[in-house]
Order: sequence, then structure tokens, then C-alpha cells
Amino acid sequence: MIFGVATLVSYVSRFITLEPADLITTGTPPGVGLGHKPQPMYLKPGDTMRLGSRKLGEQRQKLVAWRRPIAADVRLAVFRFCARFATGLQWRL
Repeated sequence: MIFGVATLVSYVSRFITLEPADLITTGTPPGVGLGHKPQPMYLKPGDTMRLGSRKLGEQRQKLVAWRRPIAADVRLAVFRFCARFATGLQWRL
């Protein structure tokens, strides 16, 4: 970690009040995999990332390859958004 736990808690506490059971999650800066010895190690599709706490449990995310959305995917997403938005307007009127 670049900053220690005490530094992170102190910094975050400037902006919000931390309550019991609050979590401060951090990311990994770019290039960390490059520092692995004897050879670099990078995340790849199929890898699973895990984040856990003894009392809270564990969450997992499986990495998938990024793919550029095709025009049909974008049109469908826009259609769904507009349909939900329009339904919400009708319901409110």
C-alpha cells in the first residue's frame, strides 16, 4: 500500500464521519503487476479477485475480457433507458 491504514482513516475522516463497520476500500495503482519478481504478473480474463473480512464475509469478482459494444447493444440500452424513463413519467403524472 502506498498509504498506511492510519493515514487513510485520517484523510477520509476529514470529509465524512466514519461509523462502526464502515469500510474503506482501496485500489491498486497502475504498474503494480510490473513489480512482481521474478516476472511481472497481470490480471487476465478468468482470474478471480477476492475481498473479504472475517466477520462480514467475502465478495468475489471474476474478470472477463472487455469487448467493444456493438451498435445493437447501444441501441438496446438506450431503448431500455428511454422506456423506463417514459414509464416513470407516465406513472408520476
